[in-house]
Amino acid sequence: MKPVINISVKSLVEFTLRSGNLELSVGSVPDLVKAIKAHQKIQDSRKEDNYQSEVFLSYLVEGGDFDLKIRGRIVIKTI
Repeated sequence: MKPVINISVKSLVEFTLRSGNLELSVGSVPDLVKAIKAHQKIQDSRKEDNYQSEVFLSYLVEGGDFDLKIRGRIVIKTI
């Protein structure tokens, strides 16, 4: 049986999006607060539609020497 490497969605995204800067800040605090409030407003407006803002996923990627299991919550983005 092949070994299975477990990784969270968050860790995979953080690794994938890494670039040459070790600073983790995305924006200023006021910008982040505005983004959170906008996201909450969208969530509140979609309650009648059985809208889920986040869903849990688990996905197995089968490889040659090992398998990779990706698990975690993801945000559903609507336009």
